Amino acid sequence: MPDPYREMESNGDSDSESDELQASPVSEKIEDLVKQKLQEHSDLRDVVIDFGTSLDGSLEIWIDSERYLNVEDIPDERIRKAIGEAVEDFNA
Repeated sequence: MPDPYREMESNGDSDSESDELQASPVSEKIEDLVKQKLQEHSDLRDVVIDFGTSLDGSLEIWIDSERYLNVEDIPDERIRKAIGEAVEDFNA
């Protein structure tokens, strides 16, 4: 069975506490769906969002260089909603 993670990718910051593993293909697809949903909001079109997997295997959501370990911690309700809708769309 192939490894669900892609190769290790450094975030480019030598002082970083941890490097990020690329997210699983499922997470990458959901990330793409979230990006599409964010395009519906003119002020969110330039938001940089990236799903990754930390070394301990947990999901990391990076939004404009800010790391979130829980969707509930993301301050913008529209981004939280876009993530929830993307998960629902993926599972449909």
